[in-house]
Amino acid sequence: KGSIRGSKGVDLSPSLELPSSSRLKGLLASSSHLLEAVYVVHMLLAAALTSTSAAAHMPSFLRNNDVQNVLPVAPADYPAALQGMLWLDQTGAFGESSIPAGVSAPDLAISMGDTDYHRFDPATRTVSVSILGRAWQWQNTREGMSFFREAESTFSHYDFVFSDDFESCQIYPHLKLPFGLTFRVPTAAVSFTMTLQHPAAGACPPRANSSTAEVVRCAKWRRDSRVLQLIPGLSKALGDFVYYAYEVA
Repeated sequence: KGSIRGSKGVDLSPSLELPSSSRLKGLLASSSHLLEAVYVVHMLLAAALTSTSAAAHMPSFLRNNDVQNVLPVAPADYPAALQGMLWLDQTGAFGESSIPAGVSAPDLAISMGDTDYHRFDPATRTVSVSILGRAWQWQNTREGMSFFREAESTFSHYDFVFSDDFESCQIYPHLKLPFGLTFRVPTAAVSFTMTLQHPAAGACPPRANSSTAEVVRCAKWRRDSRVLQLIPGLSKALGDFVYYAYEVA
């Protein structure tokens, strides 16, 4: 199948459709839809904080086997941890994922190479990546286009903040505010982290008959999501939502 890649666009005034009160209560009452409930809270916050107009991005379309020729890769002077192109296997199509079915985002590959949007800052070990930009690939599906359109009215970008040794990374979502400002979502509400993996010599690529546990050891990063850490008991009971990001180019 083909896929969608973000690009710069023109000014429009997209509408924001909010969930009904009964749907919101149902989502918040169901732990199996917790991530969707967090997304609803995200939408409600964004509706209260954003202006009535936003810049619409016109996506470009490409075949999946062309993605390595289209997404910009990180410059050679970036740290090794930021190099390459990552496939976000949120559904566990190749390995494992504990994200509930129907809740995973419909994105595919990303890179840290959109230097027109932001360059890596070595002082803070931070690179900002727009999910609507040149370095983020979405599925060419109804869900992918819907998520893309909803995100452009509420979402700004992710900050990837790496540790001193580049062995881990905290990912901060930013929501749009009026006057071009953004709001960094605190980790007490939603925490996204990545941990660099070091497979044993000779373990990768995985053999054809490998178990999924063996397959995920070949991923470059383990991606953990935690929600509502401001309520420790609830956050612990819900646990982590885990998937893996594979370096594909």
